[in-house]
Amino acid sequence: MSMPDLLLIGDATDEMLHRLSEKLNIHALSDIADPSAWLAEHGDKISYVATNGHDGILPAYMEAMPNLKVISCYGWAMMRSTLKPPPHAAFMSRIRQMY
Repeated sequence: MSMPDLLLIGDATDEMLHRLSEKLNIHALSDIADPSAWLAEHGDKISYVATNGHDGILPAYMEAMPNLKVISCYGWAMMRSTLKPPPHAAFMSRIRQMY
């Protein structure tokens, strides 16, 4: 059985990459020369996006992923852009708090 696909936008720790790679095929946006062209060809395979408060996700990227189920955001800041997930995707955010 094949694993679902995740688009990784921004950095992730080695531990995060290890744990995610056990259950997901990871496609790092930083490794993709032309994200728009890549998403036009592969966007329908992406079910999950992991991003951070700095990088966020462009609305055009979300539109190119019709089977997107979850957008997960981690980090210190609010989303860089105004995020309005498509109706078929959930949005989860974990914001670290400073103490």
